[in-house]
Amino acid sequence: MNFSIDQSDLELVQSKLSDLLGSLKNKSIFVSGGSGFFGRCLLESLLYLDKKNNLGLTIYAVSRDVINFQKKFSLLSSPRIFPIQSDISELKNFVHKVDYVIHAACDTSAERLKNSPQKFLEENYQGTLNMLEIARRNEGCRFLYLSSGAIYGAQNLDVELRQESDLSAPDLQKISSVYGEAKRLGETLCSIYSSTHGVHTSVARCFSFVGPYMNFDGHYAIGNFIRDVAAQKNVALNSKTKTYRSYLYSIDLVIWLMRILISAPNNSVFNLGSEKEILIADLADLVVKTLSSESKIVFSDNAGFNTSSSSRYIPSNEKARRELGLEEYTSLEKAIKNTFIWHQNNKNL
Repeated sequence: MNFSIDQSDLELVQSKLSDLLGSLKNKSIFVSGGSGFFGRCLLESLLYLDKKNNLGLTIYAVSRDVINFQKKFSLLSSPRIFPIQSDISELKNFVHKVDYVIHAACDTSAERLKNSPQKFLEENYQGTLNMLEIARRNEGCRFLYLSSGAIYGAQNLDVELRQESDLSAPDLQKISSVYGEAKRLGETLCSIYSSTHGVHTSVARCFSFVGPYMNFDGHYAIGNFIRDVAAQKNVALNSKTKTYRSYLYSIDLVIWLMRILISAPNNSVFNLGSEKEILIADLADLVVKTLSSESKIVFSDNAGFNTSSSSRYIPSNEKARRELGLEEYTSLEKAIKNTFIWHQNNKNL
């Protein structure tokens, strides 16, 4: 079995989850969104844990296009994984026994959100309902819902960190809020199924990440910066505003997700992300310096240049540290280096 993630990263997953391996022995896990950024990192890490510890895992992975999924993820041929071709909003006849459900599926493309907001909302509602029904039909099953920091709405510069107890929300007068509202609706369904049907649910409100399998051509600034350096091009900034972000390494993400899945209390919610903020302009400089690149940092002449107000998108992870003992294990510099190397070795993925 050929793993694309660096051996040291996979060993980090092993060391930080060693006390939970007994909870995975001979278990079955259902993963929606398996072909996405989070999903592929998660699946590869689970396959490594299975091989290293002889866990006897059974993994069901859902994708709308299994053929394309196979092209992007060769480990899908593992006998431990059973791919299921379906849109989650149409998946109603899954009858296999599962012990864990990780609902990570969500189309985050800006074009989809702009052109089909109502359909996006409907499909995410129905998809989450279908996943919760699978958990409900399996007594004792634990359900983990991957939500988003977008549920809090805009984070102004005077708000340093988002707390799980914050009662802010997206602006309902803006169509762009449909993503955050879809995630809020999903969280509400989790609470309903926990209180009404006895399903053990937990929620991970995900912020910003970097690592293997990320989209290097999407709306993630750090992925675009790494892509530009890899191509020996100038690094283009699309905004002159004060935009603050933080990035957790996707291997740390896997560790956090698995610990929330297995150890979090019922009907609980945790922010998932780094507290260490950085200006996007400084991030571009950090990527160039960390990778010892000769690329220049320039302002984009793109017609879609960002002229929105300054913003911050940073979570507090104090609750995850206090209740689950989670930490940020990988520095941003190391995450950038490892992601760059992975990108160089796996450009076709």
